[in-house]
Amino acid sequence: MANKLNKRQQAYCYYRARDYTIEQAMSKAGYTCKGDIARSVGSHLEQNSNITQEIERERLNIFDVKKIDLEYLTEKANEIAQNSKQDANKLRALEILAKLKGLWVDKAQIDTHEVANEEESMLEEYIKQASKHNRIEGMLE
Repeated sequence: MANKLNKRQQAYCYYRARDYTIEQAMSKAGYTCKGDIARSVGSHLEQNSNITQEIERERLNIFDVKKIDLEYLTEKANEIAQNSKQDANKLRALEILAKLKGLWVDKAQIDTHEVANEEESMLEEYIKQASKHNRIEGMLE
C-alpha cells in the first residue's frame, strides 16, 4: 500500500498513526501549510482510502512492535488523566481507565453467558412448574 503514496503522504500516515494531530502530522511530514489550511488538507488526505489504509496498517504495526497490552493502555490513560490541561481529555482518560478495569460497562456491552444462564434457569423453572401442573391434572382425572 505504501508504494502508492508519495514520501510526504507516507510520512503523514506514519505520524497520524502515532496520534499526532492532523496539523502536527502535516508539519512533520514536510507540508508547509499551517492552521486551518493544514487541517483542511489533512482532512482531504484522509478521505483517500490509500491514506486511511496506510494509517491503519501503521497503527497495527505499532501494536505488534510495542506489544500494546492492558498495562500499556492503562499507563497511557493514567498519563493523560494526570497531565492533560483539558478537563474533557482527563475525563475521557478516566472513563477509559474505568472500562479497562471493568468498572464501567457501556449499556451495549452484554454478558451473553449471564443472559443465557438466566434464561436457562427460567426455562428449567417453567418446565418444573409445568410438570407439577401436569401431575396435578393427572391426579384429578
